[in-house]
Amino acid sequence: MLVLASTSRYRQQLLAEAGIRAEVAAPDVDERSFDGQLAALGPCGLAERIAEAKARSIRLEQPPSDVWILAADQLAVIDDPTTGTQRLLTKPGTRERAVEQLLSMAGGTHRLVNGVVVLHDDRIRTACDVHLVAMEPFGRAEAEAYVERYQPLDCVGSYRVEDDAGLIRSVDGSGDDGVIGLPIGVVRRLLAESGWPDDGVAPPG
Repeated sequence: MLVLASTSRYRQQLLAEAGIRAEVAAPDVDERSFDGQLAALGPCGLAERIAEAKARSIRLEQPPSDVWILAADQLAVIDDPTTGTQRLLTKPGTRERAVEQLLSMAGGTHRLVNGVVVLHDDRIRTACDVHLVAMEPFGRAEAEAYVERYQPLDCVGSYRVEDDAGLIRSVDGSGDDGVIGLPIGVVRRLLAESGWPDDGVAPPG
């Protein structure tokens, strides 16, 4: 059995479109409690650490050998060249925060970092997928109009690439699925390495 440790409708849809069947379970993890570890772990290390915590939070009755747990975490990161620091952009939750996050990215570039984890038979496999996203220059009126129309309050960075709203200039990375939040190529690789059948059908037993 494959379990997706996420209630994200975006990740569920990406798996379904890829033909990968999975049960869904809600991880019991406070993602923001890890934010202070960014400097020590770096964006990839932090995203993988959170994804692993999500995977390990799932408690199931089946033996570990019968269950594969897939978890992922996405971070949006802006580099500040003047201070040499990195800033995390999270799910905004409110329209006001969404607008401010969009304005902080306008006309610049940021990274979308996906940590992906597969936990099987007490063995953890991790991978990091990074996209460089360049945003068009835009002002407060455009940001407010976008937030009002698309309501990206549950999206890291306060936008969705699939909205095709003209805010994004270019994306450098493996594909839109990684920008949306679950790089399917990475998922398939980790599942294959852990012994999951590539047709997505649970093994007998």
